[in-house]
Amino acid sequence: LLTTSSALGKSSIYDRIRFNDRVLYQRIGESEGWGHFHLNHGLFGDLRFYLEDVKNGEVLGNRFGEGPNWKIRTARAALSQIGLPGDILKHGIKREVYGIPLAYNFKDFLLGKETELENFDLKFDDLASYWKERWLKGRAKKKPEFIKHKKERVSEIIHSAVMNKEVSFDE
Repeated sequence: LLTTSSALGKSSIYDRIRFNDRVLYQRIGESEGWGHFHLNHGLFGDLRFYLEDVKNGEVLGNRFGEGPNWKIRTARAALSQIGLPGDILKHGIKREVYGIPLAYNFKDFLLGKETELENFDLKFDDLASYWKERWLKGRAKKKPEFIKHKKERVSEIIHSAVMNKEVSFDE
């Protein structure tokens, strides 16, 4: 089961995506509305530096395998240190959660009722061809300037900004 969620609230996209007349994304439910996006304008950085200070430089890990969502864990730990409840991180903006089944018997497999998956026979080349025809070509025709994009320019722009150099975005 492949999962994703909507950006804000209900999605008007996921429930319409089809392949071979089958709706790919199935609505699973919605999140409770927890997150850190409302810790803006440097607030998260302040919380992190505060936590480093009171923990003598010890910070929570933010590498793969060190636990989910480093920002939430860090913010929650800092809030706890200053005596504030972790539910400040509950902003209440719910997100719809969707899943794409990758096997016919995915539910029974996930519930432990079956031990062998009966995978869908979805060939990557078929999916890629469908995506190119259905999505890529039309958008490329509407925005042909994408062909001029050079990925090296992004790095150059960022490094120039750091060095306070003038740089043109139109090159």
